[in-house]
Amino acid sequence: MIAPVTAQVTKKLFSVDDYYRIYRSGVITDAERVELIAGEIVYMSPTGAKHATCVDRLNRILMRQLIDRSQLRVQSSIHLSAQSQPQPDLALLKLKEDEYESGHPSPADTADSAIEYDMIGVK
Repeated sequence: MIAPVTAQVTKKLFSVDDYYRIYRSGVITDAERVELIAGEIVYMSPTGAKHATCVDRLNRILMRQLIDRSQLRVQSSIHLSAQSQPQPDLALLKLKEDEYESGHPSPADTADSAIEYDMIGVK
């Protein structure tokens, strides 16, 4: 009897710095909807009409309630860790004078009550 052959497959996990180097090299383009989750470059699902409408409605509702008290970021990157930079549909952020032009928001920039929930699965 022949013993089965097993192949060991390993993943290459990327850091946020790696992710940006890959982007700058042209391997990933603006046309591709990807994000970095726990070291893996993941393709994002296409945004359907119902999903887009839900995001738009929530954006409108939250903006009315939070104007001049918080910044609402819509479908933009957030730097969660050295290996994760997702693009959540909505992120409620602390106001910052430069509106995060100096760098993507981090967990410290989110509402304190949401940090534990937002960090689930992030190491």
